[in-house]
Order: sequence, then C-alpha cells, then structure tokens
Amino acid sequence: MATIKLYVNKKDERELLDLLNSEKEIAFLVSTGHKKWKAVKTVTEFPNKNLCLWHTKSGPLPLVSKTKIKEEIENPWDGWTEKRTGANPNKPYFGPGWPGVIQLKLRTDYDGEIKMSYLEWIGNHYSNIGIKAKESTKKLWSRLKREIGKKYSKIPRIDSDKTKVEVYAFPGALEEIQLGKYK
Repeated sequence: MATIKLYVNKKDERELLDLLNSEKEIAFLVSTGHKKWKAVKTVTEFPNKNLCLWHTKSGPLPLVSKTKIKEEIENPWDGWTEKRTGANPNKPYFGPGWPGVIQLKLRTDYDGEIKMSYLEWIGNHYSNIGIKAKESTKKLWSRLKREIGKKYSKIPRIDSDKTKVEVYAFPGALEEIQLGKYK
C-alpha cells in the first residue's frame, strides 16, 4: 500500500484542504445520511477525519452488495445508498481495496502529541484478482506526492531514531515540532 505520511496540525488543515480542493481530478465522498454518500468537487472543511477521495478519471465506483453481482454507482454526483457497509460506517465501502479511491486519515486532534496523518492508496495490491489501477490514477498519485514534496519539508518521524526522513511536515506542525511541543 502506498502512503504519503504527513504531520498536520489544526492550523495546517486549511492548507491541506486547499491543496486537495485544487486538484481537478479529485472528488470528496461525503455522507448525506445513514449509508448515503455523494461525490462533491470541493468542501469548505473536512467533514470527518477519515475521508475517501475519488479519482474521477479512474472510472465508475463499485456498488458492493451482499450478492456477487458486480454493480456500479450510476452517478456518484447525485449520490447513492450503500447496499453493504464496511467495517467503518463513517466512510463508503467499495470492497477490499478499490484503486480509484485514496484514503485520507487526518489526525489533527491531539493533546501535546503530534500524530501522523496520511494519504493512503491501495495501488495495484489486488491486481492478481483483476482489480488494477488505471494509469491516470498512478499519475495522480505521483503528482500528489511530487506536489507535497515540493511544498513541505520532509523530516524524520518524531517517535523514531531520527535517521530516516519519511514524513512531510506542514508549516504549523513543523513549527510545533521544532519548538519541542510534543511528548
């Protein structure tokens, strides 16, 4: 699984949100009620801390049901009702790993401890069973990683031996780390 690790604090949320909102090929998948979801182009704030981002050029989203019949969500922009919910009811379920969706796990609510946030993408993990990422989605992932790499400092994990730089620190979080504001 591909991961872009991030240190983001509450002040940095707007910057991350602006970065994602500006990406023309990303839509946010937001809840509109119990088991109900909708794709939206932009959001004014993060609706929750575990969010699915749909790469719109990856093609249709699967509608998982209790039967093995493959269905697709007709129009994600109009919304849909899940037929089968995954382990986390706070995000839409597309099966074990759908390569057209990127997960954002945002950890900005902390008390003295900076937690790692991250973007996570399944990539071609399930290609052996016929679930392959489109070339355009691979390019989107590379572009996101490159864009974040250009804008933000890459530093070691704060809970490690400090030798391997692997986490992109947004400005507010970086300032807190440099000031020693973490346990």
